[in-house]
Amino acid sequence: ILMLMVVMLGISVWRLHQIDAAVTSMSTESVINERNATEWLTVIRESGIRTIAIIKSDDPEVQKFFQDKIASESARIAPLRKTIEQLNTAPQEIAQLAEINKIRDAFQATRNDIFKLKKEGNTDAARKMIAEKFMPLYESYADVVGKFRDMQRDEITRAAKTANDYYTSGRNLLIVLGAIELALGGILAWLLTISITPVSYTHLR
Repeated sequence: ILMLMVVMLGISVWRLHQIDAAVTSMSTESVINERNATEWLTVIRESGIRTIAIIKSDDPEVQKFFQDKIASESARIAPLRKTIEQLNTAPQEIAQLAEINKIRDAFQATRNDIFKLKKEGNTDAARKMIAEKFMPLYESYADVVGKFRDMQRDEITRAAKTANDYYTSGRNLLIVLGAIELALGGILAWLLTISITPVSYTHLR
């Protein structure tokens, strides 16, 4: 029985360690990645809208306002991207981030070309580039970052399920061992009872 108690204690500690590992994984890297990717995706969408607004506006102050907003948002995303790249070192993640960066570079280069055309007064060419080149890149950029975000959400879901599975299996195992311990304790008590020789008090009367 003492051995069973030791085993139960060992299993409890082991399962708690597994649950802690799963929860830590869920609450750190995957959550950080998901939040950063969500913010990144928001900036991409805002950048696309602001780029179109710049082309449609003929007011230099409005154009400068939106360009400054785009620049500040890009600067804000830089450390988030760096964090994502540091946390994601698996081959699949590296490949996915490489694809994102490739599309991002093309997106930004095209956007700069559009701004150049607009500054030169070639609005028709800028609008044509938006329709033919910028918008497809914009959609592709948002799509790949969205897929990365969704992958992180899947990781969070899997980690939560793993933690729950560890808890359930550990609980069930402890219940079984507890039942065995109770049964053995009952058998031991019964054997101890029947092994005791009744004492006769007749000679004391």
